[in-house]
Amino acid sequence: MRKIIIALTILATVLVVSFNYVDYHHSGVYLDEDGFKDFADKAYKERVLFKDNKGTKTEYKFEYDGQLSTAIRKDAKTTEAVGAFRDETVRDMVKECQVTIAAEESGNIRHACVIDASVHDSGNGADSLAVYTKLYSEEDQKMKLESADVKTYLFSEETGKEIEPIQVMNVNFRHKASEFARDYFTKNFSETQRNKGWESYITESEDNFNHFIMTGDSVIFLFDENTVLKKSKGIVRMTVPYRYMETAIRPYVVNRYIDPEKPMVALTYDDGPGGKAEERILKCLEEHNSVATFFYLGSRMEYFSDNAVHASKIGCEIGNHSWDHPTLSTESKKKITKEIERTNDAISKVTGVSPELIRPPYGDYSNKVNKVIKSEDMTSILWSVDTLDWKTRNAKKIFKSVKNVKKLDGKIILMHSIYDETAKATEKIVPWLEENGYQTVTVTELIMYKTGEMPQAGQVVRAVQ
Repeated sequence: MRKIIIALTILATVLVVSFNYVDYHHSGVYLDEDGFKDFADKAYKERVLFKDNKGTKTEYKFEYDGQLSTAIRKDAKTTEAVGAFRDETVRDMVKECQVTIAAEESGNIRHACVIDASVHDSGNGADSLAVYTKLYSEEDQKMKLESADVKTYLFSEETGKEIEPIQVMNVNFRHKASEFARDYFTKNFSETQRNKGWESYITESEDNFNHFIMTGDSVIFLFDENTVLKKSKGIVRMTVPYRYMETAIRPYVVNRYIDPEKPMVALTYDDGPGGKAEERILKCLEEHNSVATFFYLGSRMEYFSDNAVHASKIGCEIGNHSWDHPTLSTESKKKITKEIERTNDAISKVTGVSPELIRPPYGDYSNKVNKVIKSEDMTSILWSVDTLDWKTRNAKKIFKSVKNVKKLDGKIILMHSIYDETAKATEKIVPWLEENGYQTVTVTELIMYKTGEMPQAGQVVRAVQ
C-alpha cells in the first residue's frame, strides 16, 4: 500500500510539472520563477535594438498574480557616474511600469517589465547610455507586448556629466541624418509600412534625431512607436555608419552650450595654422570656453598640425583658405579645384574633419570661383567686420575695431592667427564679448542658429542677421 501511495504521489507531481510546462510553452504565460526567466530571456531576443555588450548581467525578480515581475539587464563594467545615473533611470522606468498597470486595474493577470540598459563607447570622448523598456501583460493566456520605450543619454568621459547632442555632433548632424533617413526609409519600407506624415519625423527640425547612441563605428538613431513606421513595427532603429556622418561627428566632446536667444558673433582667423601667436589665441579661447573658425592654408598643415588638432579638440571649426593663397579668380577652374581639394585632404588628414566652408584668399571671388566651390559642395564665407589687423599690427586698434561696432549680433569678424598683436587683441576681445553678453560661435553655428538652415553649397555669406 505504501508503495502505491508513493507511486501515485510521484505521478501526481509529474503531471503537475508537465501541465505547468505545457501550459507555459503553449500559452506563453510563465507560472514560476524559472518560467519567468525563460520568458525574459526570450523577450531580450525579440526586437533587439543593440548588440549585447560583453559582461552583461541580468537581475530577475518574479512576482505572483497581479504583480509586476522585472528583468533588468545591464553592463557589468561602466564608470561610477554613468552607472549611478543608469541605475536611477532603471528604477524610474520600473516605477512607470508599476503606475501603468495600477491604472489598468487588471486584477490578478501577470505583468512583466523587461529592461535592457546598455552603455557604449562613442570613440570621441563620450559614453552613450540606452535604457530600453518593454512592458508585457497577460492577455488571452499569452504575454503580449503592451508598450515599448527607449531613452538615450550622452556623458562626457572626462567629466562624467551628462551632455547634449550638440556637444558630440556638429550643427550639421541633423542635416546628414535627414538625408540618410529619407533614402533609408523609402528603400527599406513600403508605403503601407510607413505612417502617414512619416516625413515630419525626419526633417532637420531640432525636435528630431535627438535619440541616438554612438557605438564607435556607427550612430544608431531611434524612432518611437507609431512615428515613421506603423505601431506594429515598434521602436525603429536606423544605423548610420561613421563614414557617412564624418563631417557631422566632432572629433572630441566640447563642454559648452549655445543659447539661441542670446546674441552671438563668429570670430574668424585666416592664414594659419600659425605658430606661437595662434597658440595664444587657442589658449585664450579655451580658457573662456569660447570658439572660433580658422580658415587654414593647406601648405601650412604639415608644419603646425598640433595647433590644428588643438583647435578642433576645443570645438573650433576648420575652414579651407586654399593651398598657398592665390587670387582664385585669376586661376583656371582646374587650378581652383586643385587648391580646394588638396587643402581639404590635408586638413582631413590632420584633424579628421573635411571642411565644408571656404574663405577665398583676399575675399576675392567670381562666378567662375563660385561654380567650382559649389561643385565641391562648399560655402564661401566672407566677413562683416574687418579688423585690418594685417595692416595696423596694433592690438589696441584691432580691439577698438570690434568694440566700436554698435551691433555685433550675427557679425563675422575677420582676423589673422599669425600675428602676435592679433593674439594680444584676442585676449581683450574674447572677455569683452563675454562681459557684454555675446556668445562666440563657429560660422556654421551662427548660420544655423540665426537662419534655421545649414550653410548652402555655393552660397556667399558676409553676416547673418
